[in-house]
Amino acid sequence: FLNDCIQGGVCRNGNGVRECYSRLQQQQQQLQQQLQQQQQQQQLQQQIQLQQQQMLLQLQQQPPPQPAASGFAPPPAQLGAPTQGWNRYMSGDGQPYWYNALTGVAQWDPPQ
Repeated sequence: FLNDCIQGGVCRNGNGVRECYSRLQQQQQQLQQQLQQQQQQQQLQQQIQLQQQQMLLQLQQQPPPQPAASGFAPPPAQLGAPTQGWNRYMSGDGQPYWYNALTGVAQWDPPQ
């Protein structure tokens, strides 16, 4: 840029070399600021993605809900395939229960 700006010791727009050099420094500072802003934006995006991944991992690691203490649970919602989506889990006191991830239903009795 400086060589293009200067011809024979005089800036093409009629200003001296010092002014051209000063303009060059200003442009360099602006470019550095833009680069820093881009880097900050990238860091923020990476932090957001990391937080989203951590939240998703926490949700996946949570155990499914246990059925109500009364033992009553509504029947499975999918009548055509009553055992589809059911998994067996153990409650905190060692009692088995079944949870259907498709319907969100938890019950003490095995699905039929």
